Amino acid sequence: MLFASMAGGGLLALVHRIASKMDASGEYGLFTAVLSSMAALTWPALGLAAAFMQMTATASTDEAKRDVSAAAKRVAGGMVCYWVLICLALFVGKDWVMTTFKMTSGLALVWLAPTLLLQLLSPIAQGIVQGRQDFFTAGWSAIIGGAGRLSITWIAVTLIGASAGWAICGTFFGLLAGFIPLVMASRHIWRLPSGKFAFSHWLRDAGPLTGGLAASAFLFSLDQWAALEFLPPDGNDLYGAAGTVGRVVMWVAAPLVVVMFPKIVGAAAAGEDRRILFQAVGATLVVAASAAIACTLFPSVPLLALQGKALAGSAAPLVPIYVWCLIPLTLANVLLNNLLARKRYGVVIPLIVVVLGYWMALRRFNGSPKEIILTLGGAATVALLVTAFYTWTGGRRSRSPVNPA
Repeated sequence: MLFASMAGGGLLALVHRIASKMDASGEYGLFTAVLSSMAALTWPALGLAAAFMQMTATASTDEAKRDVSAAAKRVAGGMVCYWVLICLALFVGKDWVMTTFKMTSGLALVWLAPTLLLQLLSPIAQGIVQGRQDFFTAGWSAIIGGAGRLSITWIAVTLIGASAGWAICGTFFGLLAGFIPLVMASRHIWRLPSGKFAFSHWLRDAGPLTGGLAASAFLFSLDQWAALEFLPPDGNDLYGAAGTVGRVVMWVAAPLVVVMFPKIVGAAAAGEDRRILFQAVGATLVVAASAAIACTLFPSVPLLALQGKALAGSAAPLVPIYVWCLIPLTLANVLLNNLLARKRYGVVIPLIVVVLGYWMALRRFNGSPKEIILTLGGAATVALLVTAFYTWTGGRRSRSPVNPA
């Protein structure tokens, strides 16, 4: 998974090298903001991968596997219904969205709609695959998705039109390329006769999982929204460049969380200790701190690799600040996933309160890219303290069964 994440992340980094060559000012910033906003717009699906990992990891009987199949089919239908509502909202509020986020064309919204559908459905198949600990397929899905996004983005931006809309077109086809292997690997579950699906039991686990992961997604996304709304186009481009470098830390740390989650589910069920958590936190800290030190010493190097010379000089001072501010949030994400895997859901409400406070702070502190980044760092530190408190002092554990029946 680490190799797959590095390969997939490298391919996605090359996407930004292509996208940064857009001619119009603000288009690259719009592209990065849309990418970071997708997780927030698809918040109902954020807990699905974790929920289906839990169900699949503990589904040892044929009856339990049929229950997983029933849940997958019903939840997929619900996600499609939610997607229709999102599309209607985007259609009705198109003028407001374009004005608020300084869009010069509706093409970005056109390609955003099908991309969101894939974002809503992919976690179901991903959770089933990872719950079986089939990390080989999950890894290849990341690599194929990154290669597909790179090739289609190059065709769309270079040959058709250098705009955020065509870059998002590449994102859609890249997600589609990565989605197909997941569906193929999980098809045995989809083909099973549907078992029992009790929505109330499902919601007891899926609801807190969604709330916790949605809070994490908003913590990673709100700064990009603030930059797009409050900064001028040139400043937004600089912020998007620095933010892309900072999120490389997440790309490297992501496989640790992916592998950790189903293993912690099994360890918690067997009453084992928390060695997996300590290993994940230690590895994440080493990787993230090493990346931050490298970016502090050579801030222009990743910018030259990802965006070329156009933004390297101006954005370089922002890179070290952004990466260091993102480290607490990266660690908080590891601790949060551990708590959710162990069904210790008491952390969810406090974390949502942190998100609300962060949003209000961004309405006040948004005068410059550095001010927004420091606000992100403050919220990240609070989120880390909250998750650490619940990790080491306990939290309410759900008593509901893992497999709804």
